[in-house]
Amino acid sequence: MGYAFNTATLKAGFQNGDIPLTADNVPLKYMDGKTLFSIINAKDVTVLRNGEEITIHLPADFNKVVFEKEANFTERFPFVVKEVTLGSPALKAGLMNGDSIVGINESRNLSAYEIQQLLAENKEKNINLDVYRNNQLLSISITPNEFGKIGVALKLPVEIYETIQVHYNFFTSIPAGVRIGINTIKMYLGQFKFIFSKEGAKSLGGFGAIGSLFPDKWRWFSFWQMTALLSIVLGVMNIIPIPALDGGHVMFLLYEVVTGRKPSDKFLEYAQIAGMILIFGLLLYANGNDLFRWLSNR
Repeated sequence: MGYAFNTATLKAGFQNGDIPLTADNVPLKYMDGKTLFSIINAKDVTVLRNGEEITIHLPADFNKVVFEKEANFTERFPFVVKEVTLGSPALKAGLMNGDSIVGINESRNLSAYEIQQLLAENKEKNINLDVYRNNQLLSISITPNEFGKIGVALKLPVEIYETIQVHYNFFTSIPAGVRIGINTIKMYLGQFKFIFSKEGAKSLGGFGAIGSLFPDKWRWFSFWQMTALLSIVLGVMNIIPIPALDGGHVMFLLYEVVTGRKPSDKFLEYAQIAGMILIFGLLLYANGNDLFRWLSNR
């Protein structure tokens, strides 16, 4: 069912339901972070729209707009009933497990999220649902409750679509891991240039933000995935040419190589102090952002 887009991405030329095919003529196979990164940083994106291939010429500052306006791409999936709740409006209306709701009143070809929005807008109002059951289209009249709910549990996308699991042995896992690492570095560097913008400064986080990256329930895969991500982030940060970091030392060594003169010990001492002040300032600012976000959500 393609992607759903918010205001910032719709202005760039996308339409809800677009299925991205290529980004700068590079085929896009999966709905994942790498695909989104390719779209965000592309000049031209070809999408499948109503059975026709359309090329979208993205604005030159599209990646900046995505970062600052929090533009997003959300996967659209159908509203398929997994279970009907006892005593619910859905049970009274005759909805059954496995029914697929595709429309409300005059609106058609809706995703699960769009249907949930329309149900909320029509709480305690009688509406008509277009429902597919055993390849037959039915019309069912129903009245959502005061909360805009009809009392059903939905099937997750992985329960609707066929999934593919790729297995790697010891030797094939190494290059696969290297590719993931390289793509992660590219994505991080692509976003890093916005860190000095107003929105980028707001997004900085400290220990609280790091902790929130880990899931509520323990999973070894998630733990090592986040550990690897943090290692990459720290590695990239460490090569920034700031005195007190390795990148700063490399900068002074390059100066010595080019000029043939070593910076004075006094200069290096002051530079080291300035670098430490900057690092501690960033540390306090990032953790201050965490505190501010925490207090704002209370």
